[in-house]
Amino acid sequence: MTHFAHELFVYYINTKKSILLIFRPRQKKMHFSPQISVLDRETNQRVSLEQKSYIKYLGVLIDQNLSWKNHVDSVIVKISKTIA
Repeated sequence: MTHFAHELFVYYINTKKSILLIFRPRQKKMHFSPQISVLDRETNQRVSLEQKSYIKYLGVLIDQNLSWKNHVDSVIVKISKTIA
């Protein structure tokens, strides 16, 4: 876990549960891979956040292009397993 101080509040980030997801238009290609590292309080070392192209948040798959493709595909797979 790491923390950020802002005036009266301290924010803690669980580095084991945090990932890096960069939202961008589908047409724009990234020519580099950004690295964000934070200090892990347990090991007292800097840890890079894992970058992913999509995440599952409250049961909805959100991808870097903010499209529904991954979510719709996963729902189709679940439905086809149920009715097959």
